[in-house]
Amino acid sequence: MNARAQANLVSFAAAVVLISVVTVAGVVVAEEALSDVAGQSQNERVASVTATYLVSDSAPHTHRHGVLHASAIESLTITNLTTAVPSLAGRSARVSIHDTPIIDRGTPTKSLIRRRVLIESYTTRSHDIVLANVSGSESSNISIPEHLGDVTVSILPTTNRTVQTIRADGRIVRHNPAGLSVQKHHISSSRHPLNLSIVSTGNTSGKLLIAWQTADTTLAWVEVRVGE
Repeated sequence: MNARAQANLVSFAAAVVLISVVTVAGVVVAEEALSDVAGQSQNERVASVTATYLVSDSAPHTHRHGVLHASAIESLTITNLTTAVPSLAGRSARVSIHDTPIIDRGTPTKSLIRRRVLIESYTTRSHDIVLANVSGSESSNISIPEHLGDVTVSILPTTNRTVQTIRADGRIVRHNPAGLSVQKHHISSSRHPLNLSIVSTGNTSGKLLIAWQTADTTLAWVEVRVGE
């Protein structure tokens, strides 16, 4: 073997040793990193799972992901949470939504998980419409600036006056020339404002009740701490 071949062999052996060292070091670092993740503790994982559940769109107390029903979260209990997150059972935990404690058990000091949410509260609003006491056909109108979900039109019982047509933003959504036989109608529309027009006919006055919901939102934090 000539000198050049010997030099190449030595270089190759050195490279193999270097690769081996780097590989071993990489494995050690990876193991340490995994060890750290495991060392984050079950507590952090339980806290994260709990926080994720609290903002999940499949949870019964949410309207959609990250949007919570104000009335529903008021009734949340530790039983609700431990049923949804069994690993929370038996651990010290502090769970609060908008600074209101849901669970306050023990003294957990680590593993704080926070999620930004909206809390929605709902108000039912209504408006009476008097159908004019005029002979023949009459159109009554109302504009609803904000609404959540359906708008309900209730036709209050009366004699000698019938509601024939309900229009939403010019579109006929209910119609019967002989008069609508159903007294309560749920009108679906995502338009804001929603403009309703009700056509009635007869020779006496009548009355409608229009009802809808509005939503008030509050920006808040969900905070979860879990300990042993």
